[in-house]
Amino acid sequence: MSLGIGVLTPATTTILMEAAGQELSGIAGATLNANKQIGGLFGTTIMGIVTTNLSHDWNIVIVIAFLVNVIMYIATWLIASRYLYGKE
Repeated sequence: MSLGIGVLTPATTTILMEAAGQELSGIAGATLNANKQIGGLFGTTIMGIVTTNLSHDWNIVIVIAFLVNVIMYIATWLIASRYLYGKE
């Protein structure tokens, strides 16, 4: 999961900043930072709920945590490809 975040973060930042252009780069950077903070909040909350409710079997917790992360990466890719690449 950490490898995926390390690859995804610079790529999404580059795509966003290129799509925004020089005149909107400040707004784009602020929006990206705010969304990262909100995503961290929701991610921590969701994983806390999963861990609390399934703490009796850690194998299930690990599998669910992995699946949630995969789903979120796929959703991010779909949204980014639709809004950033679809404008050409």
